[in-house]
Amino acid sequence: MNCRFCNSTLKHEFVDLVNSPPSNSY
Repeated sequence: MNCRFCNSTLKHEFVDLVNSPPSNSY
């Protein structure tokens, strides 16, 4: 699971905690 602006799973998890709905959209 990698977001479009960060290819790091760790960072993705952090972003997912901040905003889950938008993060899932990426």
